[in-house]
Amino acid sequence: MLDHLRYEARWQDWSREDGSNVTWNNDYIDPEDIRPWTKAQKRRRAELAAESCDIDIWGTTDIVNTATRLRAQAYEEKLENRRRKPLPSLKWEMDRLMASKEAEGEETGPTLRTTPARREQTRRAMSIAESVTSNQSSVTLRSGSVSTIPSTPTVFGTPPHSAKFSDGENASTRKSHAAFYRSREPSSGPSSSSRSQPGRIPRKLSKRDELQRKWTQAAKRSRAASITIANDIDNELLPPLVPNFEYLESEFRYSSRIPVPDDTELFVSCDCDICSSASVCSCQEPSELWNRVGRKSYAYTSEGLFAFNVPTGVEVIECNKFCKCNFKTCPNRVAQRPRDIPIEIFKTVYCGWGVRAPIDIQQGKVLGLYTGELIHRVVADALEGDDRAYIFDLDGQEDPNSETPEGLDAYSVDSRKYGNWTRFLNHSCSPNVQVYLVVYDTIPERNTPYIAFVAICDIPPGTELTFDYNPAAGKTSKKKGKGKGRATIPEGTKPCMCGTAACRGWI
Repeated sequence: MLDHLRYEARWQDWSREDGSNVTWNNDYIDPEDIRPWTKAQKRRRAELAAESCDIDIWGTTDIVNTATRLRAQAYEEKLENRRRKPLPSLKWEMDRLMASKEAEGEETGPTLRTTPARREQTRRAMSIAESVTSNQSSVTLRSGSVSTIPSTPTVFGTPPHSAKFSDGENASTRKSHAAFYRSREPSSGPSSSSRSQPGRIPRKLSKRDELQRKWTQAAKRSRAASITIANDIDNELLPPLVPNFEYLESEFRYSSRIPVPDDTELFVSCDCDICSSASVCSCQEPSELWNRVGRKSYAYTSEGLFAFNVPTGVEVIECNKFCKCNFKTCPNRVAQRPRDIPIEIFKTVYCGWGVRAPIDIQQGKVLGLYTGELIHRVVADALEGDDRAYIFDLDGQEDPNSETPEGLDAYSVDSRKYGNWTRFLNHSCSPNVQVYLVVYDTIPERNTPYIAFVAICDIPPGTELTFDYNPAAGKTSKKKGKGKGRATIPEGTKPCMCGTAACRGWI
């Protein structure tokens, strides 16, 4: 920078024809003439550097005068000062502050009270500090769920190496610094554990972390992908749940009034090595899925994607546990396979908690099953208000133009007390997900199919997953068009808040 230093000289006894008397050519200047000025400027820059190492940032794109601005602020002198006196490690400083607060808590009794947002920010700051000061990354940050912590410009204020430990410094060394800071703080008396095991204060998991870890562990027992929870909207830590809610990745919990069926002798199974044709696959005998030429057909492509060839009300019958085909390679075992799409439950701006995925989702990809407590329809119909909010009727084989069947042959799924991530899927009149019915661990005659969710289009990462809560109403609305009937909200429905261009105004 200093190699290009040029002086602006204003001459008293010389001027151009236009009256200007300023030059930028150092060859015209006698070094002795500028020596006093040079010494005064050097002293001024030294004083600036001793006062502070901060550098003001300008908001223009004038790069021609960048060097001039930096020299006027004693950039080189401040940089040299910082190299001689580097900033204390962010990690050490965090340890010192945390040790100080813990010592205060041990002395006075009550713990430090902070808002949930502040506690979350502190947790993330410590995670980021750990990843900066260690050769090993401590966490994986997720886009959209982690607030960005502002940082100071590294070029002007702090050199990059000042935030790192030397190669010879390991984790045990850093722990000893934390112990040193702890010993400097007053306390009512160190415990035996703190004397024998000095080290970093263990971070207590937040309720959100505990819940997502619990749900991810439950999902992994079914070999399914992870579940994460994020809220960048407000301070609500968790989605609303009833006490003792139980996560079920891929199965029903039978009500005490419904016996668990034993249909072992009633299953129809196949002996296929490779289920290449539904027309010769014995387990497809009860299937009502036909192709255009009147032959039995599978609901999936050879790539394991939904083929969108299933009429409304028709149940997809997959190969079952008694079939001889391979679980991993059979083209007719899709919904029953473990979910391989990671799921994030997140707080939306207007519609409470919703669902999205951090990766691309291909059209036809089966995402998962709606789970919960299996109850009789008559029990579900008797529920009112919020108690009905998570009811899904298993009515695929019922005639939509007839009344609900009487007796105990009709069922519903209630995900208030038991369920999975699908209970957080929001409604949209222009959805990117739809449902279909699938049977594989029971016989169709039981009327207890699973409700599977499938992507009806390619879905980019971070896009909210939605489906139409009342697709039959959507078809009726399309028939009416944009006339007067579209604005009429039928009795027993509620206003729709999806905000899409195709919104019919009600659910």
